[in-house]
Amino acid sequence: MPKWISFTACIGSLLLTSTPSHAEIAKDTLVQQASIIVESGLNSTSLDCLGISKYSFNSALQEAKNSCGELIPNVIQNNETEHYSAEFGNCVSDGLRLHFDLSQNVIHECESQSTSTQTNLKQAAKRLNEGLQLVANKGDIKRVTLPLYDNYEIVSHFPDGMGNMRGNTSLPVAVLSSNDDIDNIIQFYQSNLPTYKEFIVEDGIILIEDAPDDFNLLTHIGLYTSTPHVLIEDMRFNDITAQEGDVKIEISYRKNLNTASR
Repeated sequence: MPKWISFTACIGSLLLTSTPSHAEIAKDTLVQQASIIVESGLNSTSLDCLGISKYSFNSALQEAKNSCGELIPNVIQNNETEHYSAEFGNCVSDGLRLHFDLSQNVIHECESQSTSTQTNLKQAAKRLNEGLQLVANKGDIKRVTLPLYDNYEIVSHFPDGMGNMRGNTSLPVAVLSSNDDIDNIIQFYQSNLPTYKEFIVEDGIILIEDAPDDFNLLTHIGLYTSTPHVLIEDMRFNDITAQEGDVKIEISYRKNLNTASR
């Protein structure tokens, strides 16, 4: 079923919610997160192809989000997050389809046209990653002050950080890939960073030096980029990022002042 009318099909790879395994999540937070994901799915199809103006689409989308949000409980258990996110997304998508009276044939044709766009994105991502790898390989990965998993390839390395994020300066970041079993990689970092707090993401985990118990990747992005952490994600089901390896290991670390000045 096309992404534009089926949110469930894309939620597995796009859900970025990160909450402790025992936590609850408020409706407003879930709706905010799910809205980002569902809009990504909806944007996979050209509005021009569907014959819809951007203004009309945005107005109908806001109305659908408001209506569908009323169907979500005020408090959701963490293990129900994916279910209610999918319910919300499918409600919004179905509401838009009915609002604009879009037939299955029209949606299918426009989705087919979008396939070539996805192919171009995949090729562009590959070229970008190749460029990042060349730069990273010229740098000194030994400057990373957190543990490096043994069997890895360098995807990218930003020893001076990645700029400013919501008022917080980003720490240096190294992105690695590995084809090893994700559980082995997680166990390695759990053993080597026993004091780091652990939060679940849809396709893996975040180990972070310190964060509040209600830490959420979307709402605490400034804290995330300015605090040492390791993000470990299963990339096997992501057509674009899987080009680099089965598992992504993102390491954000503090510089060693003794080596940084060399």
